[in-house]
Amino acid sequence: MGSARYDGQYFTTFAEADSLAANVWAIAQDGNGDMWFGTDRGASRYDGRYFTHFAAADGLLGRQVFAILPGREGNLWFGTDAGVLRYDGKRFERLEPEGEWGAHVRSLFEDRDGALWIGTHSGLFRYGDGKLLHFTSADGLAGNLMGGIAQDPEGALWFSSWERGVSRYQGGEISSFATEEGESPTPANVTCALVDAEGQLWLGSDNGGALRYDGEKFVRFKQQDGLGGDHVSAIAQDPEGHLWFGSEGGLSRYDGGRFRTFTTADGLASDGAERLLEDRAGRLWISTNKGVSRYDGSTFTTLDTSDGLADNRTGAMLEDRSGNLWFATREGVSRYDGERSLYGRGQVAPGGDEPVEQCDKFTERGEVLLSVRSLTDGIELAVADTGRGIPPEDLPFIFEEFRQVEGQEQVAQEGSGLGLAIAKKSVELLGGTIQVESQVGTGTKFSLRIADYEGTQ
Repeated sequence: MGSARYDGQYFTTFAEADSLAANVWAIAQDGNGDMWFGTDRGASRYDGRYFTHFAAADGLLGRQVFAILPGREGNLWFGTDAGVLRYDGKRFERLEPEGEWGAHVRSLFEDRDGALWIGTHSGLFRYGDGKLLHFTSADGLAGNLMGGIAQDPEGALWFSSWERGVSRYQGGEISSFATEEGESPTPANVTCALVDAEGQLWLGSDNGGALRYDGEKFVRFKQQDGLGGDHVSAIAQDPEGHLWFGSEGGLSRYDGGRFRTFTTADGLASDGAERLLEDRAGRLWISTNKGVSRYDGSTFTTLDTSDGLADNRTGAMLEDRSGNLWFATREGVSRYDGERSLYGRGQVAPGGDEPVEQCDKFTERGEVLLSVRSLTDGIELAVADTGRGIPPEDLPFIFEEFRQVEGQEQVAQEGSGLGLAIAKKSVELLGGTIQVESQVGTGTKFSLRIADYEGTQ
């Protein structure tokens, strides 16, 4: 997935050309207003102008970032395939359990007491008062494959499981409502959870419909009761108290007595409503496999790739503090801020892609890292690889036309010898500079510096 931002009129798409990995799984906004994206290649931060990527070389252990949570103390928490890390604005610090994390971290939640709860594929962790505790099915959890986490008005914490139901943590005790042989108040695969304004817990399930817990018992609602479908993937509540359910059979609204289901016949982009988000204006956003639908209380409006959305199938959705909406897709992130920047949609500067291609071409193993940092008078874009390296006697000539490094052991790569020469001229036309550092057997680093420029493309 990539990511897209919607400002109320237009989409702008950010993707791999902007230093953002294609697959975006998580979106968050920090206290400074910067946007963070969890991807399959680390995490990216967007400050409104530039992307900065963080990976293992920057202390972010784990290749895949599944969850990002802004903490109350200004820290950012990252859930990855290598555990949980805390970022204080300068460096990453990994939480160290007594044993191994054992599985991917898929959910993060900070309770009202400031404790961090971590859902993984090997149980549940709690981090508080400097201690990291581990809970599994042996401690009373319904299952070890954890899903969403929610807290009700009484302070009880609820944990959904993809295996055997839901668990509750209250007063230091864990109680489970788990699936047993054919008879259980809860479904085996809980997909989502919501605590409504009245403090009642709602659960969505895979093929088991929706359930409501009123403090004493569970009540199940299925398609035969008016729900759009039995696979409920999302639940939301609007300011008027209506409950909304996204399922494979459309979008259903529950007013406390009955359901009304909206489908493509009512203007919904697709009957498969996968995720829900209510914005500050009270409009409901529905992600489907055929674009995003917006419901204003009377009509549906569909936005898709023809409107600038990166891809019709969206994942995570978030509204930032400026009212912009962000959508994770398989192809990138989109934004339009009403102004054109020098580099169009936040892409790499003219000439900036050639050093990237050179690093990629001559790196058979290891990695290629792209970073951007702000300077007092402009920006610096750096591309570093762990490839073959360039002999010192060839460094003074690599920006010359038709010049290629010769005499290396490996088979020569295809190319005309013009790429870096064109890149150098393009950067110089913008008043910038391009430099190279290299060591044979270690790798090469290209640095592009470009001064601030006011204008349009």
